[in-house]
Amino acid sequence: MGLEFNKPQYALAAYSKDSGQIKRSSSGGIFIELAKYIISMDGVVYATSFDLEYSVCFTRADSINKVFAQMGSKYIQSHFIDQFDMIINDLKNGKHVLFIGTPCQVAALRSLCVNYDNLLLVDIICHGTPSPKVWKDYLLFFKNKKKLSSIDSINFRNKEKGWDKSFASCISKGKEYSMQPYMEMYGERTIIRPSCYKCPFCKLTRISDITIGDFWGIKDFDEQWYVPTRGTSLILCNTDEGNVVLNSIKNCIEFKQYEVDSIPLQMNLRQPTPYPVRRKKFWSDYNNKGFKYIVGVYGGDHGVGRIKKRIHKVLLGLKAR
Repeated sequence: MGLEFNKPQYALAAYSKDSGQIKRSSSGGIFIELAKYIISMDGVVYATSFDLEYSVCFTRADSINKVFAQMGSKYIQSHFIDQFDMIINDLKNGKHVLFIGTPCQVAALRSLCVNYDNLLLVDIICHGTPSPKVWKDYLLFFKNKKKLSSIDSINFRNKEKGWDKSFASCISKGKEYSMQPYMEMYGERTIIRPSCYKCPFCKLTRISDITIGDFWGIKDFDEQWYVPTRGTSLILCNTDEGNVVLNSIKNCIEFKQYEVDSIPLQMNLRQPTPYPVRRKKFWSDYNNKGFKYIVGVYGGDHGVGRIKKRIHKVLLGLKAR
């Protein structure tokens, strides 16, 4: 049986009523509200966390304290160990399971777990998965350049300057350092996996029960819902099961509902990320000129203007409908 793609029933602009969680979130804090709902039913949450080496892997959370480690966007390829087996075991034991991942990861789990009413699948609006090699090399380069023996935390969407001016940073021994050059390379689109340029899931119809992401374009579409100090999430309700859950958390969020055909669609709800002109040159330079050269040319600290241009190019690629 093939996977079923569903057109969303409706869209929401939303954010959590918990201001503390919004500060910890990349956008409007919707993931934590979904997680709290599942945990309240003695359920479990499968989402991504950093490991000790700052690779990203899926983890199982059965308490809110464990969910906190899963919060925040991670622009790194995530990997599984035995989590799919663990999910199937939890489902067979009657546990409510929330799984949040990229659309292709959700599709894989959907194909494995049919006829489970206790499984909630949430996908993110994905712009492409970066090469794990680039992240590993960048992290080593960064630590050597800054002479850091360790990193205490990483935040790819630091909202200190505002939701739509977020930047990548890390903390080491109480001091904050910018990691924006890595996001510059991501914004160039050259470091994502080749398959992402042909992604079959970059469209409005979805396999998941719920889709979440930033509501880019909300300022021009419905300005009263644009609050840069907070962030606004876009939620797409794709199935009846998703609708039941969203109705259950509506007392925890501020929201406004829209017809799906009325909202501006960011690029990856319409099409995959385009193949960049400079990709072949990037990888040729990567293999022949060393990582220091790569960071300087493709990820240098080129200023806020260029960074914002890249963000608009990749994340804010909107088309009014």
